[in-house]
Amino acid sequence: MNNRKIAVNKRSNTPYYAAAATFALITLIFIPHTIAGFIVTFLITAAVFFVTRHFAKDVTVYKDRPSLGVPELDEALSSLENASATFARVRPLMAESSPSGAGYLASTKASTDGMISNLTAHPEDLKIVRKFINVYLPMVIKMLINYEEMYHLGTKGDNVISSMNAIEGAMISIDDAFRRQLDAQFANDNLDVATDIEVLDVIMGKTSDINK
Repeated sequence: MNNRKIAVNKRSNTPYYAAAATFALITLIFIPHTIAGFIVTFLITAAVFFVTRHFAKDVTVYKDRPSLGVPELDEALSSLENASATFARVRPLMAESSPSGAGYLASTKASTDGMISNLTAHPEDLKIVRKFINVYLPMVIKMLINYEEMYHLGTKGDNVISSMNAIEGAMISIDDAFRRQLDAQFANDNLDVATDIEVLDVIMGKTSDINK
């Protein structure tokens, strides 16, 4: 059976380690002999736990997703998973010059992850998402890979900066298209993204000219 890795966010274990270390340190320095002492120790340990949990970032772990046994379905899920990984990789780069664009990209990733969950639970929805995955998704991924490549250029001319700005500006439309596609899966209806594809064609033409 083919196994694919999928990203899963989970809470960091840091708060538990911090609380355990705090409790051990307090009991080593100050051994509580009274109920009040135990209560104070507990309160301090709990405070450390909750403060640490507030600041600790979630961690991403990768687990195997077994093949569903339908080649087209597995390929569709793989495409969505690759897209989600690309969005996660590009988002911090975009955040440097366009926090709003990066925010829309994060929302786009969330919609993509929702499509993965929905399609895994409801394989019959493949007919709804097929056009989106085969036509729209590759264009968005290519556009963001172009953005990533331009970001890493040593010297950025006016054309490169203009293209990057255009991609950042397009994120609001892309995010909207992804959210509508996710809604379409839940509504069990087809989504026409022809207009969005025409917009992306224009942007893609600009970015591909830079990378020739």
